[in-house]
Order: sequence, then C-alpha cells, then structure tokens
Amino acid sequence: MDETTLSPQEQFRSLMQRIERMGMGRETLNNVELSLSQLGLLLSVRRSPGIRVNELAQQVGLSAPTVSVSLRKLEQDGWVQREADPQDKRSYHLYLTRKATEFAKRAEAFQRKKITDFLNGLNPQEQSQLVRLLDKAISSMEEQQK
Repeated sequence: MDETTLSPQEQFRSLMQRIERMGMGRETLNNVELSLSQLGLLLSVRRSPGIRVNELAQQVGLSAPTVSVSLRKLEQDGWVQREADPQDKRSYHLYLTRKATEFAKRAEAFQRKKITDFLNGLNPQEQSQLVRLLDKAISSMEEQQK
C-alpha cells in the first residue's frame, strides 16, 4: 500500500515512527542509565531549578506519585538532589547535581542539533508553517483533555 492510499492518521503514525527511529534522544543516552522519561524530568528540573514535586508532575503531565518514584531512583543514582523547604518541612525543592547539569547541557545541545537537522529540509516559511500546525494540533488536544 503506498502512502497516498493511507488515511492522514495512518500517515501521521508512520511519520512518528520514522522520527522515533531517527533516535531524537537515543544517542544522548548512550552509556547512561536513564530512560527518556527520566531525561524529560531532568530537563524539566534544569529549566525550573527548585521546582517542587507536585509542580514538576503537573508540568510533565504525570501524577505526583509516579514522578516521586522516578525521582527517588534519580536521587539514588546521583542525578537529582532534594532540599527541604524551610517554610514547609513536608515539601522539597529539586535541583540537579553537577553530574546531571553537565549531562543536561550535552543532551540539550544534542536535541537542538537534531531539531536543526530535522528542520533544515524545509525553507523558513515551511518551518514556520510546520511549527504553527503542530502547535494548533497540540493545543486542540490539550483543550480536549481539560
């Protein structure tokens, strides 16, 4: 069956599989015991140092208990450190360790390069159009989830 006989949903699924095969995050994780979801948590903590667990969970769209389990593993492995909130001893602020900070810098640089390589096949107008359409589709899905 050629691509023109596939529905837009099937074509999109095929495109997503092709993107996944390109390994947008895989090379970054070579020789590192992290899952892509753990990498996502690290990058979120990097963008918001001092974030609380419940805020992080909301930011990544997961439950606080799910994020807490991943954070315990990340903390045991030396990627994240928790500091007690001086005003609320039950609450913790999350920070990256030096090891995680260095790794996150490399991971972000790798992601930027992959995204640049991905977009280089399009002219600037097509890049803007692609981003606008993806934003529109994602925003629609976010509204449906509310």
